[in-house]
Amino acid sequence: MAWTERGGGFWSVFRYEDIARVARDPQGFAQGRPQRGSARPPLEVNPPLHTDYRTLLRPYFTPSAIAAKESMVRDLVVAGLEPLVAAGGGDFARGFTYPLPTQVICGLLRLPDDASALVNDLSDQIYLNEDGRGGNAAAVAAAESSLKGLAASAVAERRRSPQDPEIDLITGLVTGRIEGKPLSDDEIVDVLRLLFVAGHNSTTSSLGICLLAIARNVEMQRQLRADPSLLPGAIDEFLRLETPVMGMPRTVTRSTEMHGVTMEPGEQLFLVWAAGNRDGRQFRDADQCQIERHPNTHLTFGRGIHACIGRGLAELELRVTCEELLKRSKNIEVDGPVRRSSWVRFGVSELHLRVA
Repeated sequence: MAWTERGGGFWSVFRYEDIARVARDPQGFAQGRPQRGSARPPLEVNPPLHTDYRTLLRPYFTPSAIAAKESMVRDLVVAGLEPLVAAGGGDFARGFTYPLPTQVICGLLRLPDDASALVNDLSDQIYLNEDGRGGNAAAVAAAESSLKGLAASAVAERRRSPQDPEIDLITGLVTGRIEGKPLSDDEIVDVLRLLFVAGHNSTTSSLGICLLAIARNVEMQRQLRADPSLLPGAIDEFLRLETPVMGMPRTVTRSTEMHGVTMEPGEQLFLVWAAGNRDGRQFRDADQCQIERHPNTHLTFGRGIHACIGRGLAELELRVTCEELLKRSKNIEVDGPVRRSSWVRFGVSELHLRVA
């Protein structure tokens, strides 16, 4: 553990066991302050409200619901990869890993085709202008306002013309109840804000991490082409080694001692998933990539009640992308600049690959 005065002061938790302990104790460590404006449920709210929102959203993220999206995801993946493969390569970040996740999340939400480019652009504006990067609060506020406007328009359209709530998430929220009451437009908009930004940021980073790992290892490519059943385990290992969302905040709600340090109610702490994923006490040869590592109990998608509800969708996008790129190529290699994004999203913002 370590204390910093940055950001108003907070504790950082680095060990795997400690991170898992905190993440599984929502009574002692509540979800941290909203990152921007009003809270975005369910991530930035706590029980019992958190439980109610998860219950509303869960049917759209079950294994069967995600499996039903595979055809849509595969079509989008193929459409994104084919121009790059036909050209023999290019910048896979701007040409593929950035647009795909917003295309998928907008497909999941049954939004118009042109919505994904706007969500992508606004999510990037928010990330690039946050404190610690661009530091342009006005630009962040403007992008947030536009993103809220897009979400509000979608909610208004569903109120006018509801779809089947069994398959349409927005209609499910419009017709849903929490504590016996319907959700307001603002409450639904806050949920959609989370889905837009989380679906873009984390999966975009994850795609870049996976493609870069594959491109750097020709022998691994041969192994994965020969046995595609290894892909899910390989993806787990890529995301353990280079965690796309490196940490998440919590707020101490009761006096707690850890390693001789007492944390008091109201103090902030940060769970550094990336450090826990490299903890040698949990993972043997923690700094080595072992695509057949088992078990691989990485922290990339969180732990406890706030574990990522969209994990199955992200894993589907990653698996299908790797399958389709490997199937369409004999060799993939780095061919130019590789630029990494900075804390807290550890992705790849420029990724030039040659594909043969």
